[in-house]
This record gives sequence, C-alpha cells and structure tokens, in this order.
Amino acid sequence: MRDSILKRPVHDWDITTSATPDEMKQVFSDTKIIETGIKHGTLTILSIDGFYECTTYRIDGMYSDGRHPDAVRFTKSLAEDLKRRDFTINAMAYNNKEGLIDLFGGRLDLMDHVIRCVGNPEDRFKEDALRIMRALRFAAQLGFDLEMKTKIATFQMSDTLTKVSAERINSEFCKMLTQTMGSQVINNYREIMNNITINIPKGAAAIIDTLQSNGFEAYLVGGCVRDSILKRPVHDWDITTSATPDEMKQVFSDTKIIETGIKHGTLTILSIDGFYECTTYRIDGMYSDGRHPDAVRFTKSLAEDLKRRDFTINAMAYNNKEGLIDLFGGRLDLMDHVIRCVGNPEDRFKEDALRIMRALRFAAQLGFDLEMKTKIATFQMSDTLTKVSAERINSEFCKMLTQTMGSQVINNYREIIAVFIPEIRDMFGFEQNNPYHMFDVWDHTIEVLVRANLFMDPNGLVLALAAFFHDIGKPHSYQDNPDGIRHFYGHAAKSAEMADSIMRRMRFSNNVREAVVTLVKYHDADIKPEAKYIKRWLNKLGSEHLLRCLIMLKYSDISGQAVKNIERLREVGELFTVLGDVIEQQACFSLKDLAVNGRDLIAAGMKPGKEIGAALDQMLELVLNDECANDKDALLKAVGIE
Repeated sequence: MRDSILKRPVHDWDITTSATPDEMKQVFSDTKIIETGIKHGTLTILSIDGFYECTTYRIDGMYSDGRHPDAVRFTKSLAEDLKRRDFTINAMAYNNKEGLIDLFGGRLDLMDHVIRCVGNPEDRFKEDALRIMRALRFAAQLGFDLEMKTKIATFQMSDTLTKVSAERINSEFCKMLTQTMGSQVINNYREIMNNITINIPKGAAAIIDTLQSNGFEAYLVGGCVRDSILKRPVHDWDITTSATPDEMKQVFSDTKIIETGIKHGTLTILSIDGFYECTTYRIDGMYSDGRHPDAVRFTKSLAEDLKRRDFTINAMAYNNKEGLIDLFGGRLDLMDHVIRCVGNPEDRFKEDALRIMRALRFAAQLGFDLEMKTKIATFQMSDTLTKVSAERINSEFCKMLTQTMGSQVINNYREIIAVFIPEIRDMFGFEQNNPYHMFDVWDHTIEVLVRANLFMDPNGLVLALAAFFHDIGKPHSYQDNPDGIRHFYGHAAKSAEMADSIMRRMRFSNNVREAVVTLVKYHDADIKPEAKYIKRWLNKLGSEHLLRCLIMLKYSDISGQAVKNIERLREVGELFTVLGDVIEQQACFSLKDLAVNGRDLIAAGMKPGKEIGAALDQMLELVLNDECANDKDALLKAVGIE
C-alpha cells in the first residue's frame, strides 16, 4: 500500500483477511498452498500470475523475548490487526470495493514525509526492538524523518537492540547503508549504532559502586553526562543517589564528608582521587521567591529527580551498570543542537527565572539554539529576571559574553539582556551617519564583540565587557553637522561613565570594573606606534596586559567599522609589534623600573621630602621621552646630582 501511494515499485503484494488458515485452505482447496507461517496465520497461495502471502487478521500477545509474540490470537477485526503494526505508513489496507482503509493517519504521514509508530512508540519497540532499525531503514529508503516521539524512543530504547540477533540487525543495516539517504540517517542516528559509554573517574566510580553495593541507586547526573556525550572537558562529576544524607553518612562513615548543602540533600564525599558532590533524589516544592524551592522532599525515584531539572540535556543520568538513563530526549536534543526545557518551559522559569539566562548561556557555550516553546517562554517571561539577584545575573552574563557564540546569542536575545541592562535599548537602530561606520551603534557593538572574542585572551572577560560597553554612550553624546554627518564628541568618556554605573549595579568586582572602565575611556585615544608613546601608555595604564587589551579593543573597534579604515587598522596592528619590542627590551615605564630610587638620592646628599619625589618624577619623564638612558649615573647627572 505504502509504495503504491508513493508511486514506487512494489515488490511484494501482501494480503490480509478475516479468514483463518483453515478457512483459506477450504476456499482454495483446488490451489497450491504453502504453509509458510501457519502458526502466525500466514499461507502462501498460488494465483494466476504467481504466489501471494495471505495472513489472517491477528492480535499479538506479549513479546517476552523482544522479538516474537508469546501467543497469537486470530480476530475478525481489521482494526485490531492494523493497530499491532509498526508504523502508520505500513498500517493501511485497500481493496477495490472499499478503497483505502487508513485508521492511523498513514497517508497524511506519507504526505508529511514522516515515520510515526502506531500508538505508543515504546510499546512498539518493546514488542520487537528491531523496529528501531526498521524506522531508520525506512527513513533512509524514503527520505523521511522520524516523528518526534518516535525519534526520542529510538534513542531511549536503543540499548534493547542488544536483544536482537546479529543477522536481523545486519539485514536492516545493509538495507539502510545502500540507500541514497543512508549516510545521512547513519550520521543523524550514529549514537544508536554506538551506544554511549562514559569513562567515569575512579573516585566517582568508587562512590557509585559503594552506594550500589549497599542497596542504593547512584548515577552520574547533569553537566558531566552532557559534556561526556559531547566529548567536551568535564569539570565537575556530580552524583545523584536514592540514599538520604543520613544514609550516605552511614555508608561513608570512615570517609571525610563535608555537609555542603545538606538541607537540599548534598554532601561532598572524599574518594580516592578527590571530592565529589552527592545529592539525594529530590522533589522541589513551590518557588515563591522565583529562586529557591519553599520545601525539598527526598524521593527514591530517579525519574522524579530528573524531571525537576532545567533542560533535557542536563536531565540525563549514567552509571556503568545501566548505561544512559535519558527520560526526556536529552541525547536527541544534543544531536539536534537544541536547548529544551524539561516539561513546560513556563513552569521551569517560574521556579527559577535565572534559567532564562542559563538557557542563553548554554546556547552560547554549545552553539545550540533554543527549542521554539523554550525560546518563546524566555521572551514572554523575561521580566521575571528582575527577581534575580544582580550577582547571579552577572555570573551567567559573563559566561555567555566570553563564548565564541556569545555575541550572536546576545544579539538574538537583546531584549532579554535589556531587562537588566536597559541602557542598551538606546543603541538599537541608532544610526551613526558617519563615513567611518557602516553599522548602527548596536550592530557595530556586536561586530566588535565578535572580533574581540577572536583574540582568545586568557583574561577575555575584561576585553569582552569593554567591547560590549565601549560605545554605549554614543546615543547620549552626538552632534549632527549641517551636511548630515554625525559626530560623537566625548562619547568615550560618556561610555566609561555609563559602564561604571552599570557594572556597579551588577555587582562586578572593583578590579574588573576599573579595568573595563579604563579601556572604554581610552578606546578612541590616538596611540602612535613608537616606543616612547608605548612607554607613556604603559605608565598611564600601569600594566602590559591592560595596554595589550586596549590595543585589542582598538583593533576590534576599527575592524568592525567600515572597509575604508584599512590603513588605520594597519597602524593599530603595528602597536602590537612595538609593545612586544618595548617589553622584550625591559624598558622602563614606571618608577619601580627606574635605575634610581629614593635611597640613592639620599645617599647622593638629598634630604628626605617632596624634593625626592619630584626628582624621581623628573628622571622618569626623561626616560619616557628617550632624553636619558635608564642608567643611575646618567640620571643623577641629568638632574644635577653628581
């Protein structure tokens, strides 16, 4: 039926009937019949142009072996027969009298190019795990995609393929492999071909084994599982367990334990290679404050614990005994590069509004996009971020800002960023009307941020923040000439002032804030690529790193303007070379580098007091101006001290 509707070649014309095998034998008593599968109601009957398989309508019993029904019961109902079949596109019937019988939407799925299980996908795959491979084979053969529930079930139940004989797997795999779309399907579903194995650190494995040997469940959970599947570095190996804190204390009574969050079920346990956080399965109560659950109730159900988590990619668990536990399609979302809330996004964001920022941070960090319902909810509920402390917002924003995809995410979700930095709204669409610029202020800022992050500076947060804030004052400091050209006199100082105010409000550390404000203040300054100017700027800024960041910011700023600025860009590029030379020569650019100090001046006969400071400042000026070598005798002589 399927292939006829698709106008594809038909290789087998199979017939289903209400007649039992015995009744078919009576009807075709004068015809050659082969009992090809009489136990399951199938006879092969010779007709005028060849043999045709005829099978009695049937209802299948349980599939204890994951392949064959334990019992088959014949029925007079076509509907009962069709609903036991694997996919909707294979569950249609036809005769010339009644036409097409399509009880499960198979024709529509053919039109939509979708492979969908009849009924519950998990039930169909429990009956025969090979159906997972059949789904992939049909996808490759027809160029279709799997319907979402069917797709999720293929991944969640892929381990059941171990029950299937190698011969049956081989047959489906080879059919898939030779299809035009076979390579794409194999790539998309490669994890089914290669079941997940995580190399658990010895210490974490020891804790999990100890808990299991004492009758408790225990798994790796969250980010460590996600990053392991993605082959990314894992920084924290978190463990979840059915054991309560008191039970964990009993199990690990001879081990150092820190009660890091016992109220929420978390203990930090010392193992053979370090400390690991272990948390009891829990169910969270209401979140009245939009941050913390009003109450926490421990549970013995892993499923209950996982479903309270934020995103599907963070709601997977793993241990060596059971493998991957993925109840919400997290592995599939990893493969599809999607951030999806567990359950209803609005519920998750009501529980903790910071999850909105976490969604954006993961999108930036992993290069993923937000699933549509999750994306819509981030915008609809963005105002709830006002309930979240500045420190928590700050942490997620900074993590986002320094990612390669951070600038893209910030641009795509700028209205959400504007909830806690409303000052940026003035930048949206603010045209610069200047021959040096081809973007409006906001788009230029994004371009600068992209380029700043390309420098991969070890202390990239300061540079990224400076890029983000460097022109925030432009809409408040512009002047339009009669010829229509717009100038932004004093915008650097205004931007520095605004950056300072915003960063104080967001609770940035003084060190970070002061460095960023300095870079913003001087980002438009003219720095000549000559040693004496470089030394003066080193003196002004106080560190090589800060000057290097300033040059990076200037380079990013100019390269994010107009093509005609190529010569300015070349000059800024020269600053890196000159700075490198000055540093390599260990040039003097501060009083601490000066070959003369206060003790030397006192020894030369000067009395302690202001005169000593003035003399040292004079010497430093001479050195900075290349008017005197940084030499003790030369400097003393230069200021009249022999």
